[in-house]
Amino acid sequence: MSWYQENKFAGTLLGVTAVISGALIYLGMSANSDASAAKQKEQAAVNKINALQTNKPYPSKENEKLLLESLATFAADTKKFQDTLLKFRPEDMPKLSANQFSDEVSKYVNKLDTQFKAKKIAYTAKEKPYFGMEAYAGSMAPENATQYLNYNRLGLEWLFTTLADSGITSLNNVHRPLVAEALSKPKEEANPRGRRGRGNNKKQKPTGSTSVYDGLPIEITFTGTEASMQKFITDVAAGEDYFFAIKLIKIRNEEQEPVTISKATFAPAAEAAPAPELEAAGEGDDPAEADAGGEDLGLGGGFDIGGEEEFEAEEDPKIIKQVIGDEQITVFMQLELVLLKDAASVPIPRLKKEAPVKKSPKKAPKTTPTK
Repeated sequence: MSWYQENKFAGTLLGVTAVISGALIYLGMSANSDASAAKQKEQAAVNKINALQTNKPYPSKENEKLLLESLATFAADTKKFQDTLLKFRPEDMPKLSANQFSDEVSKYVNKLDTQFKAKKIAYTAKEKPYFGMEAYAGSMAPENATQYLNYNRLGLEWLFTTLADSGITSLNNVHRPLVAEALSKPKEEANPRGRRGRGNNKKQKPTGSTSVYDGLPIEITFTGTEASMQKFITDVAAGEDYFFAIKLIKIRNEEQEPVTISKATFAPAAEAAPAPELEAAGEGDDPAEADAGGEDLGLGGGFDIGGEEEFEAEEDPKIIKQVIGDEQITVFMQLELVLLKDAASVPIPRLKKEAPVKKSPKKAPKTTPTK
């Protein structure tokens, strides 16, 4: 009989004790390894903190000072550029009544119509052109929109006058989006019905300006030569009173096919006429005499050296126009009249305001007491 059979309780207790001891040893070793890993991680963090504390932070005071000076210089340059562009903004934009604006529109249309007819510029549209003011041909403008509309009308008058002077042959179409009317409308409140919802009682922070100008677009289509288009674009870009930006331009040539030499027609060259001395000489004449006569360079005979034969060639106007760029082209342009906002509504960050110079009060002259 074995010892385990004789001592079952003691053997079972011994086995359970061994298993528990092994588990405790394993758990202790695992805890020791985790503790060492945590200790190493903590030491690495301490070393990193010490390294950061020993280094100088960026930006330093010197770098921060230089950065602030650079930002101030940039703000000053921005102010100068703003002042340069504000030369295009009118000093005053009067608000006209509806009747006054209607009279101005009538004068505007009649003036441009007279100029275009004097330049013999044709209108290809069926209706009479109103040069962007078609909406007010038979109706009155809203009172609150006349301020922007009148400035838009003045800018368009200068633009169409420049177009008429460029040498175009026809004005095909004019379209003015109703942007000036939209700019004149008062801004709607966030909650116009006065309902108070959850979270609406908080004061909303004022939003900054998203644009430094208001754009008043105009679309025109005209036909002319390449030279007339170049003159118009050059004059618009060099304008000193109104700032027009060209947003889009499309050009369609009346000749869709390239120049082909085989299609050109030229007159055949004329045959050279024989010399009169050679016609007078016959078969029986002495060749020596003929040679002698041919060598006579006097005034009485011989060849007319100073004479020139003129050859006339028939010109092909279609080919010539394509070569020199004188054919007709149709141009579609989208322009935008830039109305810059005033300086008060476009603040410049970090702009140093110059302090007003304080004038020292004048001291009263000293008076000596009289005896």
